[in-house]
Amino acid sequence: MPLFVRTIDDATVLVNQASSPGTGWTTVASVQAAVDKARTDNRPLYVRPGIYDTQQVVVTAGTGGGNKCSIYATPGSVTFRLQSGSFAQNLFFVSGISDVRFSGLIFDGNNVAFTGINAESALVRFENSQRFLIEQCEFVRSVRVGSLVRNGSVGTIQNSQFSLCSFAVWSIDSLVNVSKNRIFNCQNNGVAIWRTNIENDGSLVEGNNISNIQSGSGTGANGNGITVFKAVGVRSIGNFISDCAYSSVRYFGGGSLVVANNYCWNSREVAIFIESPGTGSGRADTIGGSITGNIIAECADGIKVVNLAQGGDGIARRVTITGNQVAQVRKRQINDPGYVPTISNAVGIQVEGACVVSSNIVEGAEGVGIVAGTNLATEDLNVTGNLVTFSPIGIGYSNAGGAGQVMITGNQVRGATNGSVVPVTLVGAGPFQRVGTSEFGNVPDQQVGNLLVGHNRTY
Repeated sequence: MPLFVRTIDDATVLVNQASSPGTGWTTVASVQAAVDKARTDNRPLYVRPGIYDTQQVVVTAGTGGGNKCSIYATPGSVTFRLQSGSFAQNLFFVSGISDVRFSGLIFDGNNVAFTGINAESALVRFENSQRFLIEQCEFVRSVRVGSLVRNGSVGTIQNSQFSLCSFAVWSIDSLVNVSKNRIFNCQNNGVAIWRTNIENDGSLVEGNNISNIQSGSGTGANGNGITVFKAVGVRSIGNFISDCAYSSVRYFGGGSLVVANNYCWNSREVAIFIESPGTGSGRADTIGGSITGNIIAECADGIKVVNLAQGGDGIARRVTITGNQVAQVRKRQINDPGYVPTISNAVGIQVEGACVVSSNIVEGAEGVGIVAGTNLATEDLNVTGNLVTFSPIGIGYSNAGGAGQVMITGNQVRGATNGSVVPVTLVGAGPFQRVGTSEFGNVPDQQVGNLLVGHNRTY
């Protein structure tokens, strides 16, 4: 059907119908032409209900007089659908234009393969665009990314829905506020905040409902509800995250992180995972952060802050883990190619470098409730005031020769059948095993090797 536009009051109106709507309407060749006209007239574009098949629409300094862009519709009534056989990397491409607003629109990738599919392929892509706003929109059937934000862009994505995409939202070297969206049935990741180099970011991922995130490949870079790479100061707050192939929340590289008040359910691997993989120029340390007030249930491991320059890894350290609840930590089978171990260690909370673990509740971890140090990867650990119930080993620590200092005081441990507060070791990929017969569950203050222990109550 042909497209028609007209100017009504202070807006340009676009309609898709078989014949002219009447007086005042003129024909335009494409969605691109309608967007250009609205921008040239410096007016918002209101789109009447319907499905609009289109090739790539560009919003750049070279189109629409270089003016800003605002496109809106009654939420859920308008679909921009990528044409089959369309030669494009995006459905909408915004570059160098600020104050862009998309409201109430459906962006349908139609499962069309983008031309030369690469890191720039997405339904909506922003490049160096300031103060953009996406609200009450839907992104569906993208073989790559739903909304891709790149190269110094700054904006907000809120109250929108993403499904059947590879990544829902992917921010690269940009600053985004991703809030109150529903993200589900995505192939690789929900929200990804990435930097090319370790540097300040400050993005906020808050109040989203993220579920059923799969992993198309790899052993953890994909399959996460929220993933952060090399970005410093990213906050993940108040999200509901469920049914992820790997982690609900995963940071690898960066630091000064805040992971607070999230509900994480049914993570196939580690629910909240702070790590530092890689060597040489690929090493990405993760320094500093707070993990607090999260509720975790049903996972292979609960919370991990690991990697301390052992075995070629980077360093993840200086994180406080306070006031979290971790329950139903199961020994799960993970048979993905290259994944080791194939059965999880089922640890509630595991830390290695300069961490405080305080005021947490760990219930029913099938391996160990809390692990302080992994063999030689042990440095300045404080485990205080936690409640650990019904794990075979309540609190385990590393007493390996050369391991750093560990303090375990004022904890309450119930129902530990294989030791309440005991030394443990990791042989190969696991599981953690108790070392010797020493039990420090109900002893007064004392220093034993690298351990300061006392005033714990175990029963």
